[in-house]
Amino acid sequence: MTGEERRARGARRKLARAVSQRVAAILEAQRREARTQAVDRGGAAKPSVLPEATRAGVRRWRSAHPEGPRAHKLVYAAVRLGEIERPDRCEGCGRGVRLHGHHADYTKPLQIRWLCGSCHRLAHRRPRDEGAVTKPARSRGSRPEAPAAGAI
Repeated sequence: MTGEERRARGARRKLARAVSQRVAAILEAQRREARTQAVDRGGAAKPSVLPEATRAGVRRWRSAHPEGPRAHKLVYAAVRLGEIERPDRCEGCGRGVRLHGHHADYTKPLQIRWLCGSCHRLAHRRPRDEGAVTKPARSRGSRPEAPAAGAI
């Protein structure tokens, strides 16, 4: 192979790299735009495979917290775009497990605490003035206690 052929081959490779980098940049910009539009319009509805009771619970939560789904989608997009970094450890107990983003206030969607599942459940059981987003939860299966025998 002559020197001229090597130079031509190198130029073709350089051009191919430049084109592929431009295409990759364009595709990434399109992906970001699509993500932004999906977050702005609330995302597209997908057919559900969840039981009706679960879907009913989701509908109740969404009606009680209309700004919640938008806050969740903004956090998801911010994590994917690198604007927010998901830490390695729970802010509550320090365990290194899968973390949930907890919003104390859905009107401030990017102010979140990264909590493990246990700490996230505890955060929802605390009164609102301590940063929870829901009413204190009763434990499953618990019923209101009957009045004492002599109280009636």
